[in-house]
Amino acid sequence: MKVFTYAEFIKYRQYANYSKGFEHGLREEGEEYHYEQNTIYHQHDKIFREVLEDKREVASLINKVLKLENKKEALKEDDLERCNGKFVSNSFNYAEADMVYRKKGEDIFFLIEHQSTIDYSMPYRILMYCLEILKRAIDITKIGKSYYKIPMVYPIVIYTGKRKWNIEQCIEKRQQKIPGCKPIRFYEYEIIDINDYSEQQLLTDKSFLSKLMLLEKSHTNEKIMESFRKILQEDLTPKNKDLLKRIVLYILREEIGKEEKEQLLKELVVVKIK
Repeated sequence: MKVFTYAEFIKYRQYANYSKGFEHGLREEGEEYHYEQNTIYHQHDKIFREVLEDKREVASLINKVLKLENKKEALKEDDLERCNGKFVSNSFNYAEADMVYRKKGEDIFFLIEHQSTIDYSMPYRILMYCLEILKRAIDITKIGKSYYKIPMVYPIVIYTGKRKWNIEQCIEKRQQKIPGCKPIRFYEYEIIDINDYSEQQLLTDKSFLSKLMLLEKSHTNEKIMESFRKILQEDLTPKNKDLLKRIVLYILREEIGKEEKEQLLKELVVVKIK
């Protein structure tokens, strides 16, 4: 029997996501994909990735997820170092949005995955990612010592799709079971579902990632324009301003009309940066 590897699955999923005939439940309900939209999806993922390359944004995200805000244990941007993908194997290179950070001086890792569509393979993917990180982070010369602490990985999934995230957060809930036996626990990921946050919550949050999620949550022409203008009233860095311009040029152009696009670009030009 031919083995269908995970790498092949990722390739297949990317091909299928851009095909109108995809019928295996990995795309949003009612959402159409086309080859000519490849550039839009690439830009969409790239913008999220650039935001997640900002250690201040990542530290803020991790503190929210781990409930460390306003505590002495809260992470600062200087506490984090980017792993530059060296802890992600070649099998996962197709998962472009994966980001791995490490807490400086400790074998504590944070895996961040952005999803814009429902993916029922997520419990398995997260497990494989974490195992790969552990395999590369473990000091094989010390693993047999009683004092050695095995590295820790905290997986975080950011979901910005229209439907509510309804996928199990650990693989044990998807596995076959023996009646009467307690399931074996594996890695459980934290989910940040855009549908669990109000527009006001996203707007008042200080991180730019939340502002990006606010735009993702705006599904009508009027809401997009309203949300974008509210974001323009916030303190923006030069990089944030550039990202907003690219969002208008490459992402929102499919959602709003040409006149609205030109108007937003004009308003963006005059916005002062901090």
